[in-house]
Amino acid sequence: MILISLLLMGGAIVLAAWDGIRNSFTFRQFFARFIFMLLALKAFDIFFFDWILLCNAGFNFFPHYYPETKAVLGRHLFGYNWKTHVAHIIAFPFVAAFLSWIYTLL
Repeated sequence: MILISLLLMGGAIVLAAWDGIRNSFTFRQFFARFIFMLLALKAFDIFFFDWILLCNAGFNFFPHYYPETKAVLGRHLFGYNWKTHVAHIIAFPFVAAFLSWIYTLL
């Protein structure tokens, strides 16, 4: 599942870069595209994975596969990994700038 998600994210970046190169994007246009993509991915991660699947037991998603987790899952877990989320959000402008710089050179 991790491999599939990495391939899909990589494919989205390649597709976005190819379209930007084809349309002669500037650095700012690439940067705006990549920062939007990364922040949208983080928002989806926080809302869907953390809030829906983890905190609200995701319609019995985790307990179905791991019954021992039923007693510990709950809304109290929301924000347990806030440091990781903040680190990603801080790193995203640098990642977007690096990708934009690389694809502007092509």
